[in-house]
Order: sequence, then C-alpha cells, then structure tokens
Amino acid sequence: MSTKKSIVHLKNGAIRNLSQILVDFAVRRILFVVDEVAYLSCGARNFVEECLDGYEVCRFADFETNPKLQDVERGIFQARAF
Repeated sequence: MSTKKSIVHLKNGAIRNLSQILVDFAVRRILFVVDEVAYLSCGARNFVEECLDGYEVCRFADFETNPKLQDVERGIFQARAF
C-alpha cells in the first residue's frame, strides 16, 4: 500500500508553484474541482490552463454555490469514473 502525501499551499502567489508541484508529485491525472464563475473571474485561468497542458484532466463543476450532498455524490461518481 502506498502512502500519498497531501499539502495545502496557502500563501500569496502560491499558484506560481503549480507546475513544479505537479512535477514533484509525479502527477499524471488531475481531477480539477472548480467553480467556473470564480475561476474565470479571478484571472488565474490562462496560467492554470497552461500548467494543465499535457495532463489528463477531468473537470468537476456541477455543484451549487453551497454544495449539497447530491453535489458531493455527483463529484464522487465523476472521480471514480475518471
């Protein structure tokens, strides 16, 4: 059984480390959970899309602003199918 390590990067400008984080964790596939409205309005889209280029990416955006149990269940289903 392998142990996977999770790290949360919460600091100003942390997004600039995204490409290196993907390399460091030897990522091949990404489940990208995203609020499309916030994502498009925050200004990160172009940078993030460039970082995701070359990876197998599944986007999950089918949830309410304050997600309900059904939203989480849809996300779990999509993650398992991916």
